Amino acid sequence: MSRKLGQKQPEMINRKFGQLLVLSYDEETSEQKKRAYYLCQCNCGAKKILSGNTLRTGRTKSCGRCQIDRKRLEMIGRRFGRLLVLSYDEEKSNQTR
Repeated sequence: MSRKLGQKQPEMINRKFGQLLVLSYDEETSEQKKRAYYLCQCNCGAKKILSGNTLRTGRTKSCGRCQIDRKRLEMIGRRFGRLLVLSYDEEKSNQTR
């Protein structure tokens, strides 16, 4: 049985790809781009619409925001000369210069 381009695949719903859980088929995006797109939720809670192909091939495994947060956390406890990173200051990082 051959599939048409962009055909919905029910077996994708509720599957986990890396840190992403497929919540539903995104019909609007799929029709526009002529491929199957799905609404996914990352472990951090962020939602993102991704193509089924990028999920199946493993090209996308998280929302991207997680990686930034993980790198921030990895900085805590590191030494730079006599300076020690104690925490991340969200308030300061949102200010513009």
